[in-house]
Parts: sequence; structure tokens; C-alpha cells
Amino acid sequence: MYADFKYIIKYIAVIIVMTILKMLWIVPVRKKRILFISYNGKQFSDSPKYIYEYMSKVHTDYEYIWAFECPDNYPDLNVKSVRYGSVDFIFKITNSEVVITNNYLPSYIPIRKNQIVLNTWHGGGALKKCGLARDESTLYDKLFFKLHRKKYTAFLSGSKMVSEKLYKESFDFDKEILEYGLPRNAVLFSDHEEYRNRVLKYCGITNKNTKIVLYAPTFRGEADAGTFISETDQIDCLKCAESFKNYYHENIEFLFRTHHAMKINADFHGMADVSEYDDMQELLCAADVLITDYSSCMYDMALMKKPVFLYVPDIEKYVDERGFYYDFYSLPFPICASNDEISSNIINFDAVKYKSDVNRYLSEIGCCESKFAVEKTCEWICKKINGSKK
Repeated sequence: MYADFKYIIKYIAVIIVMTILKMLWIVPVRKKRILFISYNGKQFSDSPKYIYEYMSKVHTDYEYIWAFECPDNYPDLNVKSVRYGSVDFIFKITNSEVVITNNYLPSYIPIRKNQIVLNTWHGGGALKKCGLARDESTLYDKLFFKLHRKKYTAFLSGSKMVSEKLYKESFDFDKEILEYGLPRNAVLFSDHEEYRNRVLKYCGITNKNTKIVLYAPTFRGEADAGTFISETDQIDCLKCAESFKNYYHENIEFLFRTHHAMKINADFHGMADVSEYDDMQELLCAADVLITDYSSCMYDMALMKKPVFLYVPDIEKYVDERGFYYDFYSLPFPICASNDEISSNIINFDAVKYKSDVNRYLSEIGCCESKFAVEKTCEWICKKINGSKK
């Protein structure tokens, strides 16, 4: 009872702040102004980045602004920026004609009817339960999604599974869903040499024949206080590298990328830390192999038919705490609960069977990713802008 009362008070407080901020609506919406946000201002990355890069080249008469937690970290970007969460940010987000984000907007931000808000979201595949699908969802969650449903004009989707399980059921979203594929994934269908060379240079790797193994786990717990697996359960990258070397008969470089919501307690011995490399898709393009756990990057890597291994020593605990939309063991990727298992799976990896299993998986989830996702999305945005002038 106390918990419900607390959630109601929190919801009322959000509504009060939203109501006060509506006074900013006295300032007209700035036509053709587009505000971009990626991971709540933490990065210049993901689908908002690819939409911006395309639109800024094709539509030079538009005004483009990026919201960053630390704008000073992007001196070479040559784009207008605003500090995420600042007073200026609140002014900009309430009078931009278009807002593009890959996460939830701040709940207290009021959105006008003539604003266009596109949520690209930041994960595909729809494996981990989110929102109202989680067993521990609260009264505030229900109020939260009721509030947010009104903010977004549309969500982008890369699969039927995401459209149905994530947006409609978990987010209770009943408006437009654009099954164009995620703009960030369009790059996965193109030539990767440029991105691979960029990553190799960043890591100081001079041997271009080196096999790149990317280890990219997700966080545990809540996003605002994410943790990692215990030190005793962490991956033995030296043992993995030796197994990959025996499989490929090539030099191996191990890269580690932490989730942006995770406290780092990994042992980096034997790994190059690429956590500060903003663009995950470029890292996937550069990598020959991905090791992850429950992250949606497994889905992205599968689009290129590259090997994915799941290192999940805490699988039972994670399932109990988080839950999945479907059977985790139906995934096409080798599942490894220990360092011995992952080494064995690497040595015995069957590339032909793997590609067949991946094709089945992508078909089952109704994958609709496309190399034209950026163009389709930008065409939709422009039509909405032109339509809003009528």
C-alpha cells in the first residue's frame, strides 16, 4: 500500500513539472529543427547517429542539434550541441520540430501535438523482458508507459518480435511502428573495410590479418546501477584466445566493451578496452567473432552471419531476475556456462550448421532489417515535417 502511494506521488510530481514546463510552449516550434539524443546524451552513436549523418548531407537546410552529457568531448563533430538535462536542453527539446532518441525521453518533458518524436530504441531481437512484461513491474511502470505512449509519434522496429512483444505488449504502445529495420544496422549490410581499419587504428593493431574477438557483455541489475558478473565467474580471455588461435590458425586480439550502464569490475588482462569507442556497430563490423551474454548485440552480429558465443555462467540467476520472451536455449548461438565450455565450443564450432541455425532464428523472429533502413526512416521524417506544415 505504501509503495503504491509512493508511486502515485512520484507520478503526480512528474505531471506537475510537465504542466509548469508547458509555459515554454509560448515559444513557437522551430521548423526543420531536429534534436538528436543517444543513450541519454552519453554517446554520438546508434541509430540517431546514422540518421543524422544521412540527413545532414541530403537536407542542408535543416537545423541539427545534438544533446550530450559532455559536449566538450566532441570538439571535432562540427555540430550544434546542448548539455543534456540543462535548462537550454529543456528549451531546445520543447521547441524542436523533430526529436530523435534511442531511449525514453525524460518523463517531465511535455511534447506538443505538432512535434514529431521518433524513438529508434537501442536493441533488436527482443530477448530480455522489458517494461510491463517484467514480473516486478509496479503501478508506477503502468503510469510511466501511459505517460510515454503519448510522447512518441512512432517507434522503429527491426523485427516482428520487437513490434509485438516489446512495443505493443511491454511498452503498451498503440501508435505507429515502422518496420524499416534499425538505421544503425544498415551499415552491417555494407562493405566493412573502412570500419575495420578505423577500429584497428584505434587499437593500435598493425597486422590486418589478425582475428578480432569482441567481448561485449550487458549489465546486471538496474540500468542506473548496473553491475557485472562476479570476479570468479569472469571469462578467461587468454584461454579463449588460445582456443581461437587453434581454430583459425591466425593471430588473435581480444577487445572488451562494457555496457554504458555497467560498473566495470572486469579483469582487463589480455584485453584491449574499447569501452570509450562510441559506435558499437563499427566494432561489430571490425570483429570476426562476438562473445556476449544477454545483450542484443548478438542479434546485430547474427545479421552478418558472424560467429557469436554466449558466455553465461549466471544463466539461472539471470533468468530468475530478468526473464526472457522465449526459450533462451532456442537461440542459434553456442551457449557456454563455464570457461571450459566456451573453449570446447570454439574448438568444435561448425560454421555451416551455425549459418543455417542463424537463418532459422532470423526467420522465426520476423527480421525486417535492411540496408535501406536509413533512407526509409529519413523519408518518413521528411514526410512528417512537410505534413506538419499543412
